[in-house]
Amino acid sequence: MTGADISWGMAVRTADSALFHNSNGLLSTSMPPSWAGGVVVLAAVTVVTASATVRAARELQSDAR
Repeated sequence: MTGADISWGMAVRTADSALFHNSNGLLSTSMPPSWAGGVVVLAAVTVVTASATVRAARELQSDAR
């Protein structure tokens, strides 16, 4: 999802710069900060999910032994 959000933002920026820099963001704010904030939140969630998955996999391996 993080990659999709980054790709979408870059595609909108490339295809229509005026739309990207318009006030179409969250709560009618500028879109670039709204988009960047979304990317940061998604990246943080990705890190948390990956670390939890690795921890669970290690715990399953230790239980299997």
